Amino acid sequence: MNNKTPGNEDLRVFSAVVQHASFVAAAQDLGTSPAYISKRIKVLETQLGATLLHRTTRRMALTNEGERAYQWAQRVLDDLDQLVQD
Repeated sequence: MNNKTPGNEDLRVFSAVVQHASFVAAAQDLGTSPAYISKRIKVLETQLGATLLHRTTRRMALTNEGERAYQWAQRVLDDLDQLVQD
């Protein structure tokens, strides 16, 4: 059975990439490698069936789908953090 529900870790990775506008900076912030970040973003894009980021060697930008996914990810992660705090 193929689980197409994004995992919390993938949402956190995606959020870090967006916030830092960099795979390398997100990897440093999360204490992992850029290769791990890239793999998790690819998995998330596959699960959602959408390209979330436009990537070039010089810059990264959210796609329209990426913007919607980022807003949802923030809500999910905020709710999860609130659950843990409560």
